[in-house]
Amino acid sequence: MSIPSEPSLAWISTIIFLLGLFLFISGLNIIKIERLYVNHGFKTWFIGLLLIIASALILIPKIKNYYASGFINKDKNLIPKIPNILNSGFERNKKYWIFEKHLEDKDYKKGIDSSVSHTGKNSAYIEAVVDKPNRSTTILRFHPNVERLRENRIKITSFIKTKNVEEAGIWARVDLDNGGHILDNMMDRAIYGTNKWKQYSIVLDVPKNSTSVVFGAIFNGKGKAWYDDFKFEIVDKSISTTEVDTKNYIRKDMQVKHSDKGYILYFDGKIVGHEPSWTLQKATENLQWNKNKYKTKNVSGQYNGQPM
Repeated sequence: MSIPSEPSLAWISTIIFLLGLFLFISGLNIIKIERLYVNHGFKTWFIGLLLIIASALILIPKIKNYYASGFINKDKNLIPKIPNILNSGFERNKKYWIFEKHLEDKDYKKGIDSSVSHTGKNSAYIEAVVDKPNRSTTILRFHPNVERLRENRIKITSFIKTKNVEEAGIWARVDLDNGGHILDNMMDRAIYGTNKWKQYSIVLDVPKNSTSVVFGAIFNGKGKAWYDDFKFEIVDKSISTTEVDTKNYIRKDMQVKHSDKGYILYFDGKIVGHEPSWTLQKATENLQWNKNKYKTKNVSGQYNGQPM
């Protein structure tokens, strides 16, 4: 999975700018360098000026984007600038987002919809194109500004509209330098069925040892969902976090059958997870944890085909 970046273009533009600056001042005969002969005159400084203008047209928008997204802060003594989500409403199509494409992702179609939106003209969508999709899928947004987020609590929101979905939502993950992570994929409050535009949120802590933050849209199973108007903000610690207990996290598998071996977890009679290799003790502990956490749901499980 790659992280979207455009460093090569920025570096090339910088080199062109410096070359143009050199030709410009050389053409005006402002500097003279021994053992390096450059023709002075109109042609040389004019070519240099053209290179400066061309490179500036590329560099200036990038510098503005860096300011907008929190890469640059003029006064380091100030509270870290809250990074904005570039292209949060998909008005610039897929720019700054990753629409995952890999072999197992053929069961879904995803892209930009110009006929449905919460605000503006566009929204992003994910749609199942087969009756039994093989796996969950996502639209990703990597946020590289983790150094300005550490030791803060972040909130990520998005408006979502659904049509006959089995499971949809947003997700976020904070990666740690010890290999661990803090995660919320809305597994305990996933969106089902058909729903009008509604805002959903995730709140996570970003510890001092965080290395990256990634977030986006997640979709699992049949139906279609639209996503629009993502928002990213730093919030007060009085707002509760929503992370998943990763110790008790259970994989989702839309293809699992009731007769399959291993541990199967049910919410209100619907399969929400499957761990084929767990021991009976671990499955029992996980079932009890889910019953305690999700008291408003009818939580049940089975192990190797037998009710627990």
